[in-house]
Amino acid sequence: MPGAPVAEASSGYQPIPMGSALQLPENPAESEDDASLAPWTPKGEAQLIGLWQVQRFQRSVPPGGKHDRISVNRIRGFSDVKTPPKIAVLYLPGTFMNGRVPAAADLDPELAPLHVWLASGAVAVYALDYRTHTLDPNSPLEDPRFSAAWNSEAFVQDALSALELARADSGIERIFVMGFSRGVAYTYAVAAARPDAVAGLIALDGSFKRRPAPGEELQELPENADVRLLALLEEQGFLRDVGGSRGWAERRRLMTAAISGAKEPGELLSRVLYGAWGPGALARPAELPEDLGPPGVTPIRRLAAMMIDYDRYFPAVQNLEAPYFVSVADAPHTAVDDGWPELSVPTLYFGTLGLGSDALQAGIHSAAHAGGDQVEIHLLERYGHLDVLVAQDREEQVLEPIQAFLRSHSHQEEAP
Repeated sequence: MPGAPVAEASSGYQPIPMGSALQLPENPAESEDDASLAPWTPKGEAQLIGLWQVQRFQRSVPPGGKHDRISVNRIRGFSDVKTPPKIAVLYLPGTFMNGRVPAAADLDPELAPLHVWLASGAVAVYALDYRTHTLDPNSPLEDPRFSAAWNSEAFVQDALSALELARADSGIERIFVMGFSRGVAYTYAVAAARPDAVAGLIALDGSFKRRPAPGEELQELPENADVRLLALLEEQGFLRDVGGSRGWAERRRLMTAAISGAKEPGELLSRVLYGAWGPGALARPAELPEDLGPPGVTPIRRLAAMMIDYDRYFPAVQNLEAPYFVSVADAPHTAVDDGWPELSVPTLYFGTLGLGSDALQAGIHSAAHAGGDQVEIHLLERYGHLDVLVAQDREEQVLEPIQAFLRSHSHQEEAP
């Protein structure tokens, strides 16, 4: 029965027993004396969702507050769980996103996004839920100021912890790391911090650094930067809300109706997404009304099924701090890019014009730096930003090149 608990495999491959704590190898990126670092622990039994078995792991992270918790979803094809994986991929999603298998994919697997479909055959995917997933979207936050500590360094440390979980649980020493949008920046930061643990990088329409313009100088942190940052957050808001002007509840009602196949809500959502960042920048829905242009590349049901499960909030501090390190190889005030100048790892990059030509150039620049002579670049000219994950032809345009990259750089003869 879809959604019912399923038993763990009983063959020679033994995933972490339910209810036990996973003892990880020492992670040099974490403080040894931080009592708030609980071990990774499975949460409940593995679940069958559509074609996939999903086991969730969770842990608390510094500074150990009410919302300082992260989780990882181990996703495998249900028919593959009795054999150990040969390839493990850590997936770091974009802003407002999480690593879950969308609820709608239980009844219609075609609605699952790219990272879920990658989990088949010999491939296990470990998809991270950021701290934002702990925030109840239906209840007002008592005081959002805690999120000022949720900067890029904190999220990169969370991703490094997830990397160690993937290594320990899969038994595979070198993990592939895949990111989408903002998650691409975390992906490069993880590889720069732990190149010994990374087999390759997959960058889905995102970047880490951009090439500085001739004569451009590093933006220096102002005096009393922390005080100024807090003042900006107090003024502009500590958390970004994906509900926007429409509101969270109305957004979900529109998405729900579009998933059901209702024509008018589907067309309305198509208009909203097509025009959100400029024509076709965010997404190019297949059901695009004629007055906006020819049909796009992604069924609106797929877009809605993915977006309805977004987290509501994301920390605004990460947008404010980004300008101080994106245009310099190793910014002196942060550890998030330590190791970047020396990084050399096989890299597969997919780019669109959805975020603009400057973002595309930054994506190519980041991939070329990290990958060197082992970089592979794919330009998806017909795609908007979100189409990378859910387009009708994503199997041919995105999934199959990723699978070939995994085979090539994991030295596995068997196709994932």
